[in-house]
Amino acid sequence: MKSPKKDRPFSRKTRSVCLECGRLVGAEIYADGRRLLIRRDCPEHGGQTTVFLKDNRFFLATDRWIDRSTERTAPDAFRGTFDHVRVARDLYIDLTERCNFHCPFCYTNANGSPAPDLTREEIFAGVDRLPPGIVVSLLGGEPTLRADLPEIVRHIAERGHVVKLITNGVLLTDELIDRLCEAGLRWVILQFDGFTDDISRRLRGRPLVEKKLETIARLAKRQINIVLASMIVPGVNDGQVGRILHFALCHPQIVQIGFLPVSNIGRNGPEETVDLETSAFIDLLVAQTGGKIRRDDFVRGVREGQIFTRATGNLAYKSRTCCQGLFLFHDGYAEAELSRSASASDVSELHREKTLLPIDRAIASPGRWLRRPRKVARALGTIVDWNRNPVNAHLLGIVIEKFRGKHNLDFDDAKNCTKVYLTRDGFIPNCLYNLLYRPRIRHEC
Repeated sequence: MKSPKKDRPFSRKTRSVCLECGRLVGAEIYADGRRLLIRRDCPEHGGQTTVFLKDNRFFLATDRWIDRSTERTAPDAFRGTFDHVRVARDLYIDLTERCNFHCPFCYTNANGSPAPDLTREEIFAGVDRLPPGIVVSLLGGEPTLRADLPEIVRHIAERGHVVKLITNGVLLTDELIDRLCEAGLRWVILQFDGFTDDISRRLRGRPLVEKKLETIARLAKRQINIVLASMIVPGVNDGQVGRILHFALCHPQIVQIGFLPVSNIGRNGPEETVDLETSAFIDLLVAQTGGKIRRDDFVRGVREGQIFTRATGNLAYKSRTCCQGLFLFHDGYAEAELSRSASASDVSELHREKTLLPIDRAIASPGRWLRRPRKVARALGTIVDWNRNPVNAHLLGIVIEKFRGKHNLDFDDAKNCTKVYLTRDGFIPNCLYNLLYRPRIRHEC
């Protein structure tokens, strides 16, 4: 990956929030050797400079491919506005700020200062504003605490939207899963941090591995599309990345992993101890797959995402500075190997002698294409029809989603996120809601 030219250092004007008073102020992101810094200029509290990124190489290699041609300069205040969903592909709805856990690591700081739950009528009114074909994710807190969850799922599904449930899974009994399936639920995004109870205790406050595996079995039995949501924390479960990937590749009903490198938001502590940058996470993924996945795969993925978006008009492929994804073509991973994900002594050994590569490299490799043309072709068809039928024995989606903290908030980039929250205060972009608005408006911005 090429370093930026010394005679043309990176610099971009944006806005951020003052670290003292929280007001929206002018800011500049600029290169400082291998780092990116962000300087804010507050009229009351003066200049403030913090580290935007410790390692700028991946950012600089991908930022130039981000298509900002459809992004808006307004609004800056989201309170009372419901038009932002026009440039969105995903709507998030916090059904409750309450949770049955009090995790030491929690992006939402659930139970910290719970606001009143949105009423069913408020949720229905917001959903009925949506254009057709939106992905609607129900989360919290813990959404399964809502007794009316099946009714909410039914209302959304009957309007032609894809419904996804984001949950810790502990309350997903057979009875509740059956009710949700009957209401139209086909996707569950399950919190999953690794294969030891020590990891569960440190991240979630209790042993959970057996319970998580039971929940996955219940969902798979009903052919629910399963996505694993894995927060990765240095020194806790950063050695589990390749194991979680292997488990998903071997499991026929797991269609995607959302890797969440830990960020300094919510209930996560000071930034210097709990911030894992995307670039560092990619290094973990490369090492723990024995180089099967490469750094340049993600750079190329950003560029290709923009091509797909322009060609199809589908914002699902839109690349962001904070979110990178790949579709992986694989062969040779068998369900019988599931137990090895946790038990293998060497994580990279799990992927040795396996076919594992991004779909574009599968197409471009003549030997593989000639030997497996039908498998690759079917995988491409699955990508086209992803929301309706994502299960494919030779395809897995992975996404790296890095949430922003106050120390590295690029407001002008974050406000054009394609993921927005439905709140009483309007449709609010993802990171801005989690960072500035949750659980209620703290200040105008």
